Amino acid sequence: MKKIFSSKSIFIIVLAFNIILLYLNIIKQKTINELQNQVMNYEKVENNNHLPTNVKYDFAEQDKLETKDGKVFLVSLLKGDNCNKCLEDEIKFLNVINNNFGKYLKVYYQGRPNRLKASNVKFDFQVIDNLQEKFNLPIILDNPVSLLIDKNGYIQSYHKAIPGKPEVSARFFEKVKSLFQTVYEN
Repeated sequence: MKKIFSSKSIFIIVLAFNIILLYLNIIKQKTINELQNQVMNYEKVENNNHLPTNVKYDFAEQDKLETKDGKVFLVSLLKGDNCNKCLEDEIKFLNVINNNFGKYLKVYYQGRPNRLKASNVKFDFQVIDNLQEKFNLPIILDNPVSLLIDKNGYIQSYHKAIPGKPEVSARFFEKVKSLFQTVYEN
């Protein structure tokens, strides 16, 4: 009888332990689902080239762009570990913007300055240790990002380079150039 009682108590203990583990797995699965939803929301933002409208660039904190006569600025965020082709394409587009509108262009770079200098940049840039931390944007900075910012610091347009689609970048920078021509040359 004692042997049967021991077997039953062991069975009950193992069953209780399994129920506890099942409960813990359910809780962890809920956490995983919430994180997956957050990732999907980030991907929607990334794929739509859209930033929430409440994102604001703080001029006082971010090395002060000239705001006296400036109405619109282009701020570009580049990293040395970005897609190489994307980085090269963005540099070409930024060089074009810099030709006539360098005063309204601010480029931040995370990485070794020699890498960017070797890419034939014709614009000034500031080296930053951690772009994601400094700008605290709700996007992943895995490719070059450009932000069109008004004089009040609000992000009016956003572009993230898409690997294999330089025409998307070309279209964005053509719009920026057109806007700058309208605002600053007339």
